[in-house]
Amino acid sequence: YSLVDKINSHKNLIILKSFTKIFAIPGIRLGYCMSSDENLIFNLKKNGPPWNISTTAERCGLAALNETIYIENTIKYINTQRKYLTKELKKLGLKVYPSKGNYILFKLGKKFNLKDSLEKDRILIRSCYNYKGLDNSYYRIAVKKDAENKFLVSKLKEILK
Repeated sequence: YSLVDKINSHKNLIILKSFTKIFAIPGIRLGYCMSSDENLIFNLKKNGPPWNISTTAERCGLAALNETIYIENTIKYINTQRKYLTKELKKLGLKVYPSKGNYILFKLGKKFNLKDSLEKDRILIRSCYNYKGLDNSYYRIAVKKDAENKFLVSKLKEILK
């Protein structure tokens, strides 16, 4: 989901995009900003560092922009895996919130430290206790590869039975 097509009709719209997630390059901090507010863009450039990306990041970004088939395939894969995880989490009785990204927010019906229980099996999830409006019964998981997602579901079944 993207609002890029709305950028020219909404002067207060700022879109930030990152290469980090879709290309699995967390060490290369690379992204970009879009806005129809020319004054904002001017001030970002004026007040930003003179060299805001490394040569390595620049080369990675330029190469990544040519990988349209990879991007399409990755988006399809994430969509399939997100649907699988959503379905399985709901089967476990969890309240799952709609997602279009590669993360899923869900609520555990009871106060229980699910994060610590899963860490014993080297599964990392994000407790959302410090998100405004949420408490320690909310968690966020990343949509991963099929085998990792199935392992997560199997461990959740064990823990929540």
